[in-house]
Amino acid sequence: MRYLLILLGGLILGAVLTVMVVNTLQQRSAYPRSVMRILQHQVVTLRQARRHNDCGTPAGKRSEWSGIANLALEIEPAFSDAALPPAFAETSRHFVTLTAEIAHSPATACADFDQQLARVNDACDDCHGSFR
Repeated sequence: MRYLLILLGGLILGAVLTVMVVNTLQQRSAYPRSVMRILQHQVVTLRQARRHNDCGTPAGKRSEWSGIANLALEIEPAFSDAALPPAFAETSRHFVTLTAEIAHSPATACADFDQQLARVNDACDDCHGSFR
């Protein structure tokens, strides 16, 4: 009976320690995941606006594109702890340049807005295809 209680206590202690380790490991990667989540949310918001035929005014979209451009600046620092190839930094810089360019001169027509969204989506897909 004593061995059974010790075994049961060991299993419970092992389970608790496993949960603690898993939570610690997940928190370590919280910053990169959160940057990507917020970036995704911003792009999805622009896509939804376009689906509702809301291309907006250039001044109105400038703030949304500026938010994406500012988040793009956080990508490389967010992943600085990860052992990523040098091509990641190049891809990240390309995305920063692209989003800054769009934020500086947002679309004045819906067709231009579609093109800008497509360029951002392509840049995201390129990076995720290479480094995810």
